[in-house]
Amino acid sequence: MRDLDPEDDSVSNPSSTSPANSSESDDSPLHPWLVRHQPQGLAARLYGTPRIRGGADDNSSFSSIEEQRESISSDEDEAQDEDSNTSQVSVRVQNMAQQGQGQAAPQMAGNAAPVVAGGVAAAAAAAPPAVVFALAPALVDNNPINYQDPQGIKLFKAAVQELSVKFDGEPKNLRIFLAKVHERAMMSNWVQTLTIADDNMIDRYLPTEYGQVSLANVQARARTYIGQQVRDAQNAQQIYQCLAASLTETAQAKVYVNQDRFMIDDTLDGPCFLKTIIMTTHTDTHATVMHIRHRLSNLDQYMIKVDSKVDIFNRYVKVQRDELAARGETTHDLLMNLFKGYEATSDQAFRSYISKKRDTYEEDGNMTVDQLMTLAENKFHALVESNKWNAPTKEQEQILALSAEVKALKGKGKSGGKPNDKKKEVGRGDKDKKKKEKKERKEKRDAWRLIKPKDGKTTMEKNQKTYHWCAYHQKWTLHTSDECRAKPGAAKQDDYKEQKEEVKVSNALAAIANSSGAFHDE
Repeated sequence: MRDLDPEDDSVSNPSSTSPANSSESDDSPLHPWLVRHQPQGLAARLYGTPRIRGGADDNSSFSSIEEQRESISSDEDEAQDEDSNTSQVSVRVQNMAQQGQGQAAPQMAGNAAPVVAGGVAAAAAAAPPAVVFALAPALVDNNPINYQDPQGIKLFKAAVQELSVKFDGEPKNLRIFLAKVHERAMMSNWVQTLTIADDNMIDRYLPTEYGQVSLANVQARARTYIGQQVRDAQNAQQIYQCLAASLTETAQAKVYVNQDRFMIDDTLDGPCFLKTIIMTTHTDTHATVMHIRHRLSNLDQYMIKVDSKVDIFNRYVKVQRDELAARGETTHDLLMNLFKGYEATSDQAFRSYISKKRDTYEEDGNMTVDQLMTLAENKFHALVESNKWNAPTKEQEQILALSAEVKALKGKGKSGGKPNDKKKEVGRGDKDKKKKEKKERKEKRDAWRLIKPKDGKTTMEKNQKTYHWCAYHQKWTLHTSDECRAKPGAAKQDDYKEQKEEVKVSNALAAIANSSGAFHDE
């Protein structure tokens, strides 16, 4: 099959290729213009050299150039229609190939002309593969990963990378650790591997329902895939490598002493390793549930313990509730315990707000635990940000002001009532000189009092007075060592004065409170 060539003598002179034409007259040769404008489209290439009107294989003849041109135009339209039909067939086959209809494509190709089918098959083979949607590469399917393939190696490295938060083995940090394990499980297609059947053959998700499956349940699940060429076996190894890299040295020391729990048929198993970590973190017994319920029933005490910080209080409640859920337990009185906890805060405005919410709940009953916790925390943050949390009431402000006045009077009394008076400078030099001379005479007169007794006697009579050697003053005094106020633990004279002043202040405040009626339970 070949295309027409205007320079080819066999085309311009049909008599050279067809014996039949040799007997005809020269009045019916193909016009040279017709040869040059013969259509060379897709139909000509697919079906071979077009039939040439006016030749030996066509009995029709043209009476004029105009008729020849009209015929040429008609042939060109037919060729365009053939091109369009062929293109439509190609598109339809290509679409069906993308949709997985592998049997429909050959059937349609068979209905077309053989040459057209060949062109369509080539077009379908060149089409891009259908897109398989997934949120992460590891979630495309559950088939085993080819670790000889670069893409498979990338999946493994991403899965075994250590978590963003390392676990130290402390019970208070277990919740965030399990949350990070769940995040990795969602992106690495571990969910099915971490789903364990309990004693009643009910599927439980280990990171959130760890209290409802035993170690024996997890080990039984591991034996279904260990030694098999399945995706679960690969996932279990990924889980182990990830968890091992996400433990601190302290946590590793606690967990690896129980290696027999997660070594299954000489293989380190990831889900069994996770269950061992959880078991090592805290004791999971029936008493554990009782302790959790006890903590939830004493939320008012915990509110006082955290100094009325509502956000910390809410996180504590959520942890206790999640621990109950992980063990398949629930609580039906948590809402009332929450009200009791919030009403134990130190802020009067917050307590009034919670009291109104309680009244609303008792009227219509439309309140959930989560709704109440959200409302309480929002109110707490609003009061804190506006500097109104634990702000004093008007009565408390009055008491504070009176207390400040009393303290001011107390300080003024200690300074003699004239703290800002300036001392007179007239005759200051003479007075200082006299004081110095007096001090020198006194030291000279009392020099004997500094002489330590050599004979061990601690009492002596002098100037018709009884003196005692004071071990704390290291001199002869009128008091004994036992009576000395300078010894450790003894009350000082200043302490007595201070206590006396404090009693006066307390009495004054009590009198103010009784007269104004400010002290009362809010």
